[in-house]
Amino acid sequence: MLSFVNTAILLGLLGIVLPILIHLFARQKLRRIEFSSTAFLKAIQNQTMRRMKLRQMLLLVLRCLAVFLLVVAFARPTLRTGGSFIQGQAKSSVVLIMDRTLSMGRDGLFERARARAFSVLDFLNIEDEAALITLPSQKESRAFSHSRADLRRRLDEWDVSAEGGEILRQVGDAASLLAGSQNINREMVLVSDLQATGFTGSDDSLQIPEFKGNLYILPVAGDEQNIAIIDGGLEEQILQPGSPVGVFAEVKNGGSRRIYELLVRVFLRGEPVAQGVVSIDAQDGQRVRFRVLPDEPGWVWGSIQLEDDALPLDNAYYFTRWIPERIHVLLVGNKPEDLHSLGLALTPPGERRGIFDLIETLHRKDWIAELDAVDVVFFSNFPSFEPREANRLRRFIEEGGGVVFLMGDDVDLRNMNETFFVPVVKVTLGNILGDNQGGYLTFGTVAFDHPLFQGVFEQGKENVRSPRFSRMIETMASSSRPIITLGDGRAFLLEQTVGQGKVLIVTSGVGETWSDLAYSTFFAPLVTRSAAYLATPILEKKDGYTVGESISLMVSLRDVDEPYRVEKPSGEEVLLLPAVKADRVLLTLDAADQPGIYRFYKGETLIGMEAVNVDPRESDLTPISQDELEARLPGMHVFTIDETQNVESVVSRARWGKEFWKEMLLLGIFVLVAEMMIARETKKT
Repeated sequence: MLSFVNTAILLGLLGIVLPILIHLFARQKLRRIEFSSTAFLKAIQNQTMRRMKLRQMLLLVLRCLAVFLLVVAFARPTLRTGGSFIQGQAKSSVVLIMDRTLSMGRDGLFERARARAFSVLDFLNIEDEAALITLPSQKESRAFSHSRADLRRRLDEWDVSAEGGEILRQVGDAASLLAGSQNINREMVLVSDLQATGFTGSDDSLQIPEFKGNLYILPVAGDEQNIAIIDGGLEEQILQPGSPVGVFAEVKNGGSRRIYELLVRVFLRGEPVAQGVVSIDAQDGQRVRFRVLPDEPGWVWGSIQLEDDALPLDNAYYFTRWIPERIHVLLVGNKPEDLHSLGLALTPPGERRGIFDLIETLHRKDWIAELDAVDVVFFSNFPSFEPREANRLRRFIEEGGGVVFLMGDDVDLRNMNETFFVPVVKVTLGNILGDNQGGYLTFGTVAFDHPLFQGVFEQGKENVRSPRFSRMIETMASSSRPIITLGDGRAFLLEQTVGQGKVLIVTSGVGETWSDLAYSTFFAPLVTRSAAYLATPILEKKDGYTVGESISLMVSLRDVDEPYRVEKPSGEEVLLLPAVKADRVLLTLDAADQPGIYRFYKGETLIGMEAVNVDPRESDLTPISQDELEARLPGMHVFTIDETQNVESVVSRARWGKEFWKEMLLLGIFVLVAEMMIARETKKT
């Protein structure tokens, strides 16, 4: 079958009309002239006239043929040859898409895939060009190359990544790359295990540019039996020294066989601290829980690990959290009695040494001078803010501090709204409700899933004995999160995030005219856990990071002249360029490429840790079905070549094999030369 590379040039065939028009309009018109005598004229030879007409017709044919041959030559005619590759075959542009996602890390699978990729490079001719695209995407050169040695070297350098990827996105990139090629054979070759989750996500099939070439899929099949940890970490967000911590792991059996007595172990700071065994049915999962005791405060980091199987990269799940050694708390009130119950709750009499260090001060004193030394501030019955106080408190919260407000008789609601609550917290304090005539309210709903209550109650047996509230302040907020509501639906305790810090608002107070909160069994746990919760840094990503994502860490703006760096799980160190944003320093590591614990340093001081885990979708090794594959690649010519077939033989039968533009061009030039010679002879005659 014949085809053309540059079909648009075939419009030039309309130029054949030009020689015909020239022939018609260039013929000489005969005029009739009468002579007095014609005896001296010779008889015109009929044979000469016929010869002249024949030459003119021949010139017309040659000129039309020359236009036809030249136009067709520039359109590059190509013939599909079939059979094996031969000398003189049409030039080919090939984009090789190499899958090196986590699922390719099964025993020997990637080496088989690399061997299949080499077999594609081996049958390329010297005039063919090829480009390499890797999945997941990396900063590799995607330019076409004629050097098979260079392409093989790059393939040799690649190894399995711990990251996932979207196959359809890379197919789209390959189609865009091939759209700029001038060769008749434009081909994609995908070497992959065809993991079904690699084709999910956004509807990328609609984004693939129109591609009229062939897509050859070279699948490599591996063991689909896999055990993985798809989620895990610490169950509680509030951690305190000397207190046990809950650790959990979601273990998934993605295979077709039941797993018996699988060993699961927990490591803290690199040391094993707990273990257990589980049995899981095929295609089922199980949540495993442990209680562990961190040996010291500071950064606690660890992992949950399974026994190795064919895909070891998803057999571990990493976590990290900060446990404060001491929590520094500032108590500010209008009168000493406003702080008494708070102080007793945080440092009970007879307690040898708790974790809270208290500073108590009153409204008219220079309490903002203490903010640099504390983690949390409690305001109880605090009357009003001066502008400089409100601004300093705002910066304290934005930089990661925590604040609790309790109401009282002396609170100036108008001042509080104008200076702090409305502009900073985005909450409006409304009217005081209640009349102290014997009526009271109790708790309505409690969000027991909030970190304040995690680990306090046994699951399914959550119960709180409610204090009684005589007076409360109505609040209006669109984005704050109510943690506890009263029986009439109004908020009693609500939370608002401001920058890197948090604010808790208690809509009642500890004064006797407001409630019996200070005398209830609920008060001390509420105060201590609120202080611990507010002292815990906000997690940038509560669900942790996945390999391939960028890691961000926000730290205070101090000593920026010292270098920032991050240490990867492998021990490699990367210098970080700090970005100053609103009195804070943002540190960003682009594309974490390994699972594990990443440590951030300022100089030699450890300032943060982040855990990175593999994408749980990569643990599902089920391949995509042929029907689903065709549905994801609509309109494309797809050829699946399994490992028992010869790749070169299949590709050669589908390729365009021979271009004739050189022959057509030479023939066109020959016709032009012949036309010139005949035209010159005709002119002489």
